[in-house]
Amino acid sequence: KELASLTSVKSHFSPEQATILDVSQPMLDERARRIFVSSYLNRLRRSMEIKDIQRVFLLIEEAHRFIPIGESPTKKAIEWFAREGRKMGAGLGIVSQRPSGLDRDILSQCNSKLIFRITEQSDLLVAKDILAGFATRYLGLLPYLERGTGVLTGAALRIPILVKFRERKSITKYGETVALVDFPQDKRKSREAEKKRW
Repeated sequence: KELASLTSVKSHFSPEQATILDVSQPMLDERARRIFVSSYLNRLRRSMEIKDIQRVFLLIEEAHRFIPIGESPTKKAIEWFAREGRKMGAGLGIVSQRPSGLDRDILSQCNSKLIFRITEQSDLLVAKDILAGFATRYLGLLPYLERGTGVLTGAALRIPILVKFRERKSITKYGETVALVDFPQDKRKSREAEKKRW
């Protein structure tokens, strides 16, 4: 679908529906991607405020691209879901392979944190802050964790625990992937539509 055709967010959210909004297409530059995500999340927020949409869970992959340290068009939109979203029935999950690139205020709003294998020193420092008093016990394990194994910590747990996820067995595919632009030749039309909207 073209960027301009994604004006209604309500059709993407209904009970037992999973929708994947794929904004990774190479024909979108980073700025256009962030502006689109910001606009989409602001429309979703307004729909929730007027009770047009009751409950939603957002999972944001590559979160360091959308809520980096410093300014970003998407930061305020995501920050609302992190701070106020629970009151409106919204849950938020952020996923990043570069936790050192995430905004610390938004990261601190996450009640639970699941840390998988990380090796970069800057990312390990963030993990040290997250694990706080248990850092000495778990920090040395993080670079050596097996695939599917992580350290879970948060308000619901008295101490961090190691968790292991099994490999996916089902082949059923739920939800849909909404393409922003159908074909590379539509890139120009998409940018023109974007300019009109902003």
